[in-house]
Amino acid sequence: MAKKVGQRPAPDLRAAVRVAGERLRAEREARGWTGTELADRAGVDQSAISKYERGERFPAAPVRARLEEAFGWPAGRIVRLTGIAEEATTLEDVLAGRPYLTDADRGLVLRLIEHLEATNRHSRGQ
Repeated sequence: MAKKVGQRPAPDLRAAVRVAGERLRAEREARGWTGTELADRAGVDQSAISKYERGERFPAAPVRARLEEAFGWPAGRIVRLTGIAEEATTLEDVLAGRPYLTDADRGLVLRLIEHLEATNRHSRGQ
């Protein structure tokens, strides 16, 4: 069965997503913010913040950027919180680390991800 966009992370990523969520919560609490305050600062729904902090979901790139801005963090910080990507913080960095992919392959991967993101936004009514 094909995995649907927006489903929970694969089992091998769940622990990393949970760790990132715990670190997001710890940072929010260290600043004395409620989940609602962080949601307002980042322009994100409070229920989404709760899911991220519980490790049920990992924020999409545009949401990560808003959260990083709210915290005053550099771009890519939330991905690094997972411990999975210590160096590569963008998809382009990840693809660049795969020299066996042609430029056409890289373009195809980027277009596929853009399509999946658009499909996911559409399915959520955004």
